[in-house]
Amino acid sequence: MAETEIKKYIINTATGCMHIKDMCRFSQGLTSFVSFDTEQEAVEYGKRSIKTCKICMNQRDR
Repeated sequence: MAETEIKKYIINTATGCMHIKDMCRFSQGLTSFVSFDTEQEAVEYGKRSIKTCKICMNQRDR
């Protein structure tokens, strides 16, 4: 992923899991989700009760 590309954070409303769009296979093809421009916005929406996808977070940190 290019450094200048904007990452879109999404929360799967069925599972409460936060993903980075198209970063893992679980974030592709979601039908029930809410999307955010920043990780902070997603966390605030979830009131810290959301889980984070380990695959997406590991890919992001690379």
